[in-house]
Amino acid sequence: MKKLLLSIMALLMSVCVFADDVVFDFDNDYKQLFPSIGESSNDSHDGDFTDVTTATIGDISFTVTPAESGTANRIWGSSPRLRLYSGTFTIESAGEPITYIKFTGNTNWNVTADNGTLSGKEWAGNSNKIIFTVSKNTQIGQVEVSTEEGHVLKESLYSIAFTASQDGWSIDDKNLGGLTYVWKPSSSYGYVATAYTDACYETESWLLSPVFDMSKASQIEMTISHAGNKFAGAVSDQVSFCATTDGGENWKNVEVAQWPAGNNWNFNESAVDISEYAGQEAVQLAIVYKSTTSSAGSYEIRSMEIFGKGAITIKKEEMAGPTITPATGTYDTDQTVTIVDPTGNNYTIYYTLDGSEPTETSSIYEAPFTVTETTTVKAVYVDDDDNMSAVSTSVITISKKAVYTTIAELIENCTTSGSNNAPVVTLKTTNLLVTGVNGSNVFVSDETGAFLFYGSNSGLTKGDIISGSVEGKLYSYNGLPEISVSDKWASVTVVSQGNIVKATKVAAADITAADANKYVRFEGVEYKSEETVSNKTNFTLTDGTTDVVIRDNFSNLTDVFKVGGKYNVNVFVIPFKETIQYYVVSTDDVEDALGVAEDVNSDGIIDTQDVLAVYDAIQSSSNDSRYDVNGDTIIDTQDVLAIYEKIRNQ
Repeated sequence: MKKLLLSIMALLMSVCVFADDVVFDFDNDYKQLFPSIGESSNDSHDGDFTDVTTATIGDISFTVTPAESGTANRIWGSSPRLRLYSGTFTIESAGEPITYIKFTGNTNWNVTADNGTLSGKEWAGNSNKIIFTVSKNTQIGQVEVSTEEGHVLKESLYSIAFTASQDGWSIDDKNLGGLTYVWKPSSSYGYVATAYTDACYETESWLLSPVFDMSKASQIEMTISHAGNKFAGAVSDQVSFCATTDGGENWKNVEVAQWPAGNNWNFNESAVDISEYAGQEAVQLAIVYKSTTSSAGSYEIRSMEIFGKGAITIKKEEMAGPTITPATGTYDTDQTVTIVDPTGNNYTIYYTLDGSEPTETSSIYEAPFTVTETTTVKAVYVDDDDNMSAVSTSVITISKKAVYTTIAELIENCTTSGSNNAPVVTLKTTNLLVTGVNGSNVFVSDETGAFLFYGSNSGLTKGDIISGSVEGKLYSYNGLPEISVSDKWASVTVVSQGNIVKATKVAAADITAADANKYVRFEGVEYKSEETVSNKTNFTLTDGTTDVVIRDNFSNLTDVFKVGGKYNVNVFVIPFKETIQYYVVSTDDVEDALGVAEDVNSDGIIDTQDVLAVYDAIQSSSNDSRYDVNGDTIIDTQDVLAIYEKIRNQ
């Protein structure tokens, strides 16, 4: 009995407060409306339609007739729940003729009607039976049916497909975060906003509508088709809609009924509530995209349409602003700026150079002028009727290529982390010593310091002295200063070859990041341990007080360091984030600190006395590594033979 009462109450609640209106609420009452729907094997469905199925409220019936083949109609697990893919549905009245039907669902809608007028998701006419044909996926949450007179269909008052037009829409970049753009029109996807290139960037950019005159509009509803992907969280965390009626002095957020999932490229249709702006004379809409360094998803809006009664017009567009030359961009020389009134009427032009908005109290443009540093030029003109044009802006970035002559200058001016925004510089030199080469890594030094050039196919070898110029991006890579060579060594000449390259003897405790790329020597360091880090081996040696981490970055140290061994090692100092590592460019830079292996007794002579020393070690079963001449960790006659071979070849 309790369940029956609840069902009756649910059906009563489905009836609209107007006596001649009924509402089929498929989102909430489908079990009462369609109690006979079949089960579904899909977890996302609550039931499938396999036969003709009818729901009735009072004199009004709603009948679904599936197609003979194709995707089954179904009740979905989430709103809008009634999903029709083919066939027809019929709305019929056993009493007064139906005059008005309104469908809600905010998503797919692919329907035609056999009589009356169907405008979007509203139907008007005078009929006891309307057959609606479904061509493809159509989604319905509720259906309001009325037999009252006087309903007027809402009409499309404004629509735009961004895939074909951007008429009247503009972009206001609040913060590009180093990018050149955030919003960009696409003939395939509409307006697209993203702040991801090789990484996420922190940005804020507004897509602005023209100013609408809605003073003659009423009962307005706006729908959009939009999609989102690659968002770290909800799309609404980064994207919002807002409106203003005072020229942008104050903006107010407006509610979006349904956001895209944020992890696919599926377009969703959604309602945006701008109803409070009906009757307003100057309404401007904005879509605000904000990104962070951890989330910079891609948002796409394909189309927008506003329905209602009355009319919406676009207020007179602003006069186009002056033409500023050069346009926004990066230049490596001083720039001469010209500003031209595009009408050809020589109207008075006002401009600013500090990024502020120009007014009639700003500087008057009279002749071209030169900018020698990065400058934001903004300009307007005023016509004979005192109408002010739109503001034109040109951000002129002056980035002259710096020329340096010493490594000390490179180090002093290496202030950029990463290559994205790194300046292109030139080093001109006549006495640069190549201290080491391995693959794309070319280590160099002069009397002022040491540096790393990163560029393949240099053709250089250790001991070369070079002159000429090297051009490339100057930046710090995880703490290591370097130049990424861009001119392929085109202007470098080898002056001489085979010059002595001597490593500077140092104590490990004295090394700091300021010694980056220097060629240094550690003596008597003892093997301690090793581990694999990011597919490379880190060998840890110690001088007794300080550890030395040698990274096998060039994969040439396999089997070089042995347990118990002591070594003299020539290395390059490599800062990496907050630590110091060392690179061995060649195995020739690693020496056994115990001396020549065959000189067992360390008297500086390799003779039979060394043979006798090994025999004594064999007899006493010694495991002293000094007697392991051939390095196989076994002290035996093979070590004796190694000494004899050395004597024979002396």
